[in-house]
Amino acid sequence: MLSSLFSRKPKVQCVAAHLYNDKIILASQNKVKSGYWIYSDFYEVLPTTIENDSLGEKVKILATYSKQGVRNPKSKEDFKAIENKFLIAGGFKTQKASRQGKYCNIMFENDEIEIASTINKGSKGFNFFEAKFRINNNVSNNELGQALKSGWAICK
Repeated sequence: MLSSLFSRKPKVQCVAAHLYNDKIILASQNKVKSGYWIYSDFYEVLPTTIENDSLGEKVKILATYSKQGVRNPKSKEDFKAIENKFLIAGGFKTQKASRQGKYCNIMFENDEIEIASTINKGSKGFNFFEAKFRINNNVSNNELGQALKSGWAICK
């Protein structure tokens, strides 16, 4: 009984936040058994004019759909199907078009939220760099929305 208390992993939830010239796409992410994150089936496409309060609320809602221990995609076709769902949700015709914006990763863990900004490498995807910051998990929706917009502001 005591050993099971110490072996429990903390619940971690993740949301991908993409900013484009004409829209914002938020996507809940699932952690597969191998340890990496993939998009779930839950997306929100929002206007870039969204108020901070509404943006923060949408991020918190999508985080509730994030799961851990999901089955690994078995093939290239499985990965492609996951990517295609994102393309369809965002109204993109190509993977290249989906990589034109700014991307922040939002991680909810314990009593903190980490927002990690990225460098856009075009067709090579997004790379994380040292631009990460943490805020308290009890922040208001407005504060979370503002923090995310600050994260996008430092993306390269």
